[in-house]
Amino acid sequence: MKRTFTYLTIIHFLFLIQLSLKAQTSTFTACVGDNFSANVNSCTYSNCSSTTATGWSIFGPSFSHSGINYTSSLSFSNPMPCNNETFYFLSSGTFTITSTSFCGSRTFIITVNPRPTVTVSSGAICSGNSYTIVPSGASSYTFQGGSSIVSPTTTTTYSVIGTSSLGCISTGSAISTVSVNPKPVLIATTTTSLICAGSSAILSASTSAITYSWSSGATTLTTSVNPTTTTTYTIGAISSAGCSNYATVTINVNTCTGLNEFNSNEASVYPNPANEILNIKLNFSINSNITFEIYDISGRFISKHYLLNESNAINLDGLNSGLYMYKINTSSNSIKFGKFVKQ
Repeated sequence: MKRTFTYLTIIHFLFLIQLSLKAQTSTFTACVGDNFSANVNSCTYSNCSSTTATGWSIFGPSFSHSGINYTSSLSFSNPMPCNNETFYFLSSGTFTITSTSFCGSRTFIITVNPRPTVTVSSGAICSGNSYTIVPSGASSYTFQGGSSIVSPTTTTTYSVIGTSSLGCISTGSAISTVSVNPKPVLIATTTTSLICAGSSAILSASTSAITYSWSSGATTLTTSVNPTTTTTYTIGAISSAGCSNYATVTINVNTCTGLNEFNSNEASVYPNPANEILNIKLNFSINSNITFEIYDISGRFISKHYLLNESNAINLDGLNSGLYMYKINTSSNSIKFGKFVKQ
């Protein structure tokens, strides 16, 4: 049987071939809140006409188009030719956008991934310490200032942005607040910094802390110590916020076994006992500052005198009768101790 093809049959056949050839499918990925702009016409721009696009549709969880929010789906017939339609993805899921025209069909399949919700830790530190911000909710993080370890001097907030393993960035920044508590005020003093072996010294401290203790074991602000050698005492204090501070006091101890202990070949201190004048004779050339310091027997500083000559006289009129200690300092920082009696 002979088959006859009319002109319309041939045109319809060619149209079906062209439609099948022009069918296109494209896949994309995006994040919630992203927009997607699609040319819903399947023909090239030069072929666009008022009859090119016959309609388009979108299927997906929730989206926005032309300022209106939709759920599930939206379709449109006879759109403007060569018009780009823009969609905003309001939730995660799979969205399918399909357009049909005389030229064929075009399908866009967009996988929309959720954005991470980032949370961060906040806390308090003591002045001078550091704090580590601990984030969660994402795969990687960007910290304000570049590091998760911060050392603020005053209460400070830090923003943190997270990125998921799928490349989506958190919608907003998580805020970490790090407050800074001051260390307690702490001052340590002593009634004397120089004593003879067997004598005692009083250590005192003033502080704003609620607890404190000395390295000697005392837990009071004032304590008496009897070191046998030069000793440095430390007091530690803790504030109500848990911040600590430390202060030290050094007690120098001299054996005080002789009245003149410098070195008989280098210096002489006489007379001893003395009345109004105490003589110091140096048996070496004066080439730098030499000082002669006087302390009472408890170690309290009384006066300092510069020895400018090989023979020097110290006026003792201002001293009460009693036993005193002296200290001779050279520029090389060698220190010698001794005692003398003021009559």
